[in-house]
Amino acid sequence: MKINLSLLIQLSIFGCLSYFLHELAHLFAHYSLGHQVDFKINHMTLIIPETINTPWQQAWVSGSGALFSFAQGGIAFYLLKKRVSIVWFNVLLSAFSLRFAAALLGLVKSSDEIKTSIAMGLPSYFWTIVVLGGLILMLNSGRKVVSIPPKQVLGHFLFLLLVTYLFSLISV
Repeated sequence: MKINLSLLIQLSIFGCLSYFLHELAHLFAHYSLGHQVDFKINHMTLIIPETINTPWQQAWVSGSGALFSFAQGGIAFYLLKKRVSIVWFNVLLSAFSLRFAAALLGLVKSSDEIKTSIAMGLPSYFWTIVVLGGLILMLNSGRKVVSIPPKQVLGHFLFLLLVTYLFSLISV
C-alpha cells in the first residue's frame, strides 16, 4: 500500500482547521453574549460569568460549534456536488470526524450536542443523532460522487480521528 504524503498533509490541515474553526464558533457565541473567555488554540475557559446559568445561552454557546461543523459539512457536500473533488469530500469527512470524536467523548463526558440537547429540554443524544445522521448521509452520498471505496474512507477517517485527538492535546 502506497502512502500519499500530500493526502496526509491535506487531511491533517483539514482536521486541525476544522477543530480550530469549531472553537472560534464557540468564541464568537460567547462574545455575542458579552462573556469573557480565555481562548486557546483548541479550547477555551469561561472567565466572566464563571458559569452559564440560562438554558438558551447554554444552547447557543454549546450548539454554535456543532452548528458550525454541520454547516462545514453541508457546504462541502454542496460544493462536492457542484464540482467533483476529493478536497471537498475530505472537508466533509473532517467535519464528520470531529463530530464523531465528540460523540465518543459524549460516552464519558458531555459533548456540545449533549449540552445543547439538555439545555433545550430534549433527550440528551437528540442533537448527536441529528448531526451525525445528517453528516453520515452526506458522507455516503459524497463517497459515491467521488467514487472512493469504503475501505479508503475508513483509512482517511481513522487518520482524521488521530489528528483530532493529537490536536486536542496541544496546550498553547
